[in-house]
Amino acid sequence: MIGHDWLGGTSGSINLAKVWPDGHDEIVALSAHNNHLIIFGKRSIVVYEGADSPATMALSDTVAGVGCVGRDTIQHTGVDVIFLSYTGLKSFGRTIQEKSMPLSSLSNTITTDIIQLLREENEVFQSVYHPEENFYLLTFVNQDITYCFDLRGTLENGSYRVTRWPGTGFTCYERKGDGTLLIGSLLGVGEYSGFLDNGSSYGFKYYSPELSFGDPSKLKFLKKLRPTVVGGSGLNVFLKWDYDFGYSYNTAVLTLKNEAKRLNLEKVNTP
Repeated sequence: MIGHDWLGGTSGSINLAKVWPDGHDEIVALSAHNNHLIIFGKRSIVVYEGADSPATMALSDTVAGVGCVGRDTIQHTGVDVIFLSYTGLKSFGRTIQEKSMPLSSLSNTITTDIIQLLREENEVFQSVYHPEENFYLLTFVNQDITYCFDLRGTLENGSYRVTRWPGTGFTCYERKGDGTLLIGSLLGVGEYSGFLDNGSSYGFKYYSPELSFGDPSKLKFLKKLRPTVVGGSGLNVFLKWDYDFGYSYNTAVLTLKNEAKRLNLEKVNTP
């Protein structure tokens, strides 16, 4: 392939000036999916079919109002293309299907946080898709925040489950042909494996959304909680709860004895 030769053979060019849905845009990235050429702008998307050769290419679709913030946020999952827009994480397939409706996001639960991070004008983005563990990592390098999206299924609102990894120092990723995931960081190059953070244990925090238990009009108080915890034998689990969207949490500490145990939390110091 001769990148600078635009004449003869199977070379060619396309003019996007008249096909951008909003009249103008700036190309951010190119991708291919199902014999389609996907051209990502900052605020829109243009799709060409018959992309095997410039002679057979034809405009197939356009999407206004949704673009891509950076080339390195785009990842192929085999059945779809995932990318980060200015309104959250998006699926190319879903974006094409829903373009005439209010667009949903794969990151609905943290879209506000992502939009806040995108306000950093000179942000650098890195991402990787790891099919072995079925997750997508998205890193805001300058702000040292990584989001891990679980692609094994979606929540009721259509978004992926997501975990926030702050302060990792991750700067780049590379997945090798044998499935090994290499991670570049301030410490050098590491491999994603095991259940430790650079040889050390780490804390995991999870806060659920406020729960109405089916009827928000009724007043409720906590009597008993029965979580199912798998793994973590011998570790302490801290359970916190509060009422009316408050932050003055009540706390109970439980020690896991078995690899899989159903725990009963009796009402403790609740109003």
